[in-house]
Amino acid sequence: MVTFLKDHYQRERPYKAHPHQVKALIPIATGYSYPSGHATVSWLDALILGELDPAHRADYLGSAFQISIDRSVGGMHYPSDTAAGRTLAQAIFADLMAKPQFRTALEEMRKAEYGTR
Repeated sequence: MVTFLKDHYQRERPYKAHPHQVKALIPIATGYSYPSGHATVSWLDALILGELDPAHRADYLGSAFQISIDRSVGGMHYPSDTAAGRTLAQAIFADLMAKPQFRTALEEMRKAEYGTR
């Protein structure tokens, strides 16, 4: 989904679009900027981990937020790119949670890690 959207919108990364204003501060990423793949994956991971380990949900979400900020500060993304990544992750997570097989797999992982609750 991320690749499809990147190819559709073809938004140049900030360090490419504004080379005199934005410096790449992290390893250069190729491809397009919108939506942020790193933000999508980190938010989706955080949502899933938060479902598995609710006591640490805020920590996982905080890490995803920090990754999104780092991608913007590092010159790879605009804030709207990472916001779109978060929105996309939330939609994917909702779709996954609507699938009984996914919820069953989560419950099995939770039991394997924490014992029956």
